[in-house]
Amino acid sequence: MKIMALTLLTMLALTPAAPAAETPPLPRPYPETDVIPEPEPVLPRSEASRTAPDRIYRTACPAVLQGRVIAEAVPVIRDEACGLRSPYAVSGVTIGARAVQFSQTAIVNCQMAGELARWLERVDAYTAAMFNAGLAEVKTGTSYMCRGRNRVADADISEHGFGNALDVTGFVLTDGTEIGLPDDWAGKSPAARTMRLAHDAACGHFTTVLGPEANALHADHLHLDLGCHGESCTYRLCE
Repeated sequence: MKIMALTLLTMLALTPAAPAAETPPLPRPYPETDVIPEPEPVLPRSEASRTAPDRIYRTACPAVLQGRVIAEAVPVIRDEACGLRSPYAVSGVTIGARAVQFSQTAIVNCQMAGELARWLERVDAYTAAMFNAGLAEVKTGTSYMCRGRNRVADADISEHGFGNALDVTGFVLTDGTEIGLPDDWAGKSPAARTMRLAHDAACGHFTTVLGPEANALHADHLHLDLGCHGESCTYRLCE
């Protein structure tokens, strides 16, 4: 038995071991024919901020969202010393279920758009009382325009330069009646009384209201704006 065991062990020792399985090579991250790309450079925060596109900070307009003002948001206006961050192209207002159109689109800010809607509701009530007809159209003049006050080149920038003003020359009623300046100001006709009531009502909605009695430059229109007067911005100018 011992001899057989020794013989078996000798045979096992002389048997060549099976070759170990080769370990497959790890896959290359890139094919041999490809060029390994260089990593993107990491810019300092200050330099990265300069290369990123500017974010435009704009605000929604409640009067537009509520449907009281008919308008579309237009691109930001940057114009030398003037400009407007959230301009709206206003084509009219809604009074009740009736659309009242502007004779030409007015580029104004949201505050002006909302206050115009409130003011025109009062004007509509006056025309209903005087003519038994509501407003169909507002005759609008200058809205946004980058210029000095009273068109003086070296004067302070006009509120028109910030979309904060609108000129109104008159109204067209639903029965076709037209009311306008300068003709319908003096006298006691229904048209003249309506125009004066519109002027006086505007003084409760805007901080600046200039009409034919302010100066010759405003003989043919009402200038309406929301400019700040006084340190507290509560002073009003109504002429």
